[in-house]
Amino acid sequence: MFHIHLLNVLMVIFFEQYCNEPTRGNNYLDLILCSEEIIQDLEIGEPFETSDHQMIRFSVKCKWDCKRENKYDYFKANYLEIREYANGNNLFMPSCEDNANNVDVLWNNISVGLNKIRNGYIKLKPKNKDRSKWSTKKVKSRRLAKKAAWNMYNKCGKDEALYKVYKRKLNKSVAENRKAKMQFEKKLALNIKNDSKSFFAYANANRKSNNKVGPLKDQNKNVIVSNKLAADHLNKYFASVFVEEDLISIPKPNKVFQGSNENCLQSIEINEELVSRKLNSLNVSKSQGPDEVHGKLLVELSKEIAPSLVSVFKASLETGVVPQDFRDAIVVPLHKKGGRDKAENYRPISLTSIVGKMLESIIKDNLVKFLDENSLIKDSQHGFTSGRSCLTNLLDFMEEVTRELDNGNCIDVVYLDFAKAFDKVPHRRLLSKLEAHGVNGKLLKWIDSWLSDRRQRVCVEGELSDWAVVKSGVPQGSVLGPLLFLIYINDIDEDILSKFEKFADDSKVAKVVNNTNDAELLRGDLEKLNKWSKDWQMEFNVDKCQVMHLGKNSLNSQYTLGGCTLKPTESERDLGVFVDKTFKFSEQCNKAANSANAIIGMIKRTIKCRRKDIMVRLYKALVRPKLEYCVQAWCPYLKKDIDKLEKVQARATRLVNGCKNLTYENRLNYTGLTTLSERRIRGDLIEVFKILKGFRGGSRICERGVLLF
Repeated sequence: MFHIHLLNVLMVIFFEQYCNEPTRGNNYLDLILCSEEIIQDLEIGEPFETSDHQMIRFSVKCKWDCKRENKYDYFKANYLEIREYANGNNLFMPSCEDNANNVDVLWNNISVGLNKIRNGYIKLKPKNKDRSKWSTKKVKSRRLAKKAAWNMYNKCGKDEALYKVYKRKLNKSVAENRKAKMQFEKKLALNIKNDSKSFFAYANANRKSNNKVGPLKDQNKNVIVSNKLAADHLNKYFASVFVEEDLISIPKPNKVFQGSNENCLQSIEINEELVSRKLNSLNVSKSQGPDEVHGKLLVELSKEIAPSLVSVFKASLETGVVPQDFRDAIVVPLHKKGGRDKAENYRPISLTSIVGKMLESIIKDNLVKFLDENSLIKDSQHGFTSGRSCLTNLLDFMEEVTRELDNGNCIDVVYLDFAKAFDKVPHRRLLSKLEAHGVNGKLLKWIDSWLSDRRQRVCVEGELSDWAVVKSGVPQGSVLGPLLFLIYINDIDEDILSKFEKFADDSKVAKVVNNTNDAELLRGDLEKLNKWSKDWQMEFNVDKCQVMHLGKNSLNSQYTLGGCTLKPTESERDLGVFVDKTFKFSEQCNKAANSANAIIGMIKRTIKCRRKDIMVRLYKALVRPKLEYCVQAWCPYLKKDIDKLEKVQARATRLVNGCKNLTYENRLNYTGLTTLSERRIRGDLIEVFKILKGFRGGSRICERGVLLF
């Protein structure tokens, strides 16, 4: 019984056990417990010379201080004065009519004007030595008074009266600290839905671990200690995944758009009202691109700068010339999974010009409208499309699979994985796909220019790598990139007989396999997919492609892809949901509970103010979504799984002031929450309503009249 109590205690204090292998024979006797994500490279070695226990080797991540560049404070500028300066000096007016179609000159005129404003009117942020985000002027003054009282006490021979003065100053400082911190945390909690980024920045600042890059290791497994070298190392790896396109044998895509050339999407109308609307809807908290044009400056000068931007956008679309600033990107490495010391475990996210993304957004809106009006994107695609989501993908797929299993059939499901899909899209082939979808003329020329001669550099802790040429792919982090990728893989399931579902590059194919003939049909579909990947230079990562055999009488047939045998699997993560052969979703419940518990632990360690309104807001915004992600597709029905999820909410409600000694039912009444079981029923009803009323993209579910819940 002791180990059960120990596990409960560790769960309550949010500790994680890192030893996943026996350390003495077949027994787990030596444990590594930690509440922070600072343990890495853990391995169980040989036994000690004087003991039969095995050695445990691991590394501890630590954060080193780095030199940060000064940043401009765009949120404390006098924009009334800036607008008067811009209007008085005609900063954003073209120099002469001869340059009306010269995109580079027009953009350079705007860029120079913005730089003059930034250098003359935007002050640099002062270096804040106090790391406390919640510290106020009153807090600092109380601290200085406390420090002065202590120095006086020591200077005057530690007089008792002076010590009492120090104690009063200390108590006032502590009280002011507590008050300021609670006010700051309340502000974060009240705005958590609109600005979760600030909360996580505050939470991570209080953690000992470093959630950023590295420390990286080079090919010789030596630690890279310089941020510049780390940036170059990452950029070299990111550039290595680009492909050299085979320009000799470009296949001809099937014509998707059947309309006449006059009805093709050839050009886009841009006016000042549209550009002003885009300017005013900018998110000023987004990072600036390589051109160093900040969103706050654009929003404040929207009236003054809109006419000039209209000229740039019109000239760019008319001539097909894209400024280099719109094609450059600063790449931020985002850790995916695995060790943080390996470059291949990071995903490149591109920060591009905000002005360039405005033009991309206008083009995307028109392109989406054209594709929707002509129904050009296949129903099998659920990613980046209106009314579709991970949930619709899972519901549509699982409805088919479970229906066949209920009818006594066996099903083989093949989960496919592309290797660096977004980075390997060949540009000439992409342009041919766009033309087949009815995009041509000046717009196709503009997209060609936008994809050509792109450059990228990686940023690590403020240090930038050298430039690298982007030879292929669509930028991850751009506005137009995801839509272009959807168009590129739109015909991957052409002539496929099996059930096929896509969410961007995540694909899966399923087929009823009751005999060898059914297995051959599925093998034929896999051959078609393999041929498509070779023709269009989109390689599958065969090591990550797996097959799951469902059904009691499954033949357990073997399948190959590109000459490699696919590995069978008992469980697979499908769009963030763990699916196993039993369809009981116990593993998904465990993962959801563990993830939610980790967030509760972060809240407990970070937030000192435990008021009901604050804790309930944080729970609803950060914890409960972990427990309810796509839950309509994996709703638990085993009591142990239902109880496991409910215990997470019970643990969260205990953090609220005044709730620790109340029963779970009373805590729910006090906080205004309902049980998770009741919320799942409510969510099921909402989802059914959306499907039946056509608010969801799962039209095929609605047509069959099948209710899944």
